[in-house]
Amino acid sequence: MQTSMQLEIEFYTPALDMVGTYYSRQGESAVQYPDLLFFCCFVTRLLVEKRLPLGDAERLKQAIGKGALLEDALSDRPYNYAEFRGGGRPTISASMLMDKSVHFRFGRFGVGAFSRYRRRFGEIATRAFRAMLDIVYEKYKDDDALKDMLWRAASAIGALKFGKELNNGNYVRAAQRVYGDITGETIPV
Repeated sequence: MQTSMQLEIEFYTPALDMVGTYYSRQGESAVQYPDLLFFCCFVTRLLVEKRLPLGDAERLKQAIGKGALLEDALSDRPYNYAEFRGGGRPTISASMLMDKSVHFRFGRFGVGAFSRYRRRFGEIATRAFRAMLDIVYEKYKDDDALKDMLWRAASAIGALKFGKELNNGNYVRAAQRVYGDITGETIPV
């Protein structure tokens, strides 16, 4: 079984208040909750992004750690959705391929050294997390057990300590541990 998942989050205005998202999943899943695993991988990778200042990463991690309290904040979105059209800048891109193991790719475009957004990656990361949360919540909102797993995963990610538990070299393993603790599934590394 092979599953391919892709996420694109694009910002269309300088105020970062107009967002377009594209999210797809193709193929049979090797895990029971692929959207939850993708969420875990995306969030752990976002937290260790080198463009994200440590203070912003800590604030974002604290917000993520609120778990079920995040549901109350979902109605207060700091941006509007637009139809996904491609080519937006800045853009956060992520993909995951699962076959015998998990392969995760993460990219950010339009936030380089000469970009007008280079000093705003904390804001971009916070809104990207929020967009990913919106996507998974929409899939899980009618099932209390799935929502509970989402909130528990967010709380567990928020509780990870930067360094040994979560760093740029182990974020996929950290995501897999969180996913496994929440679902009871074992994922081959």
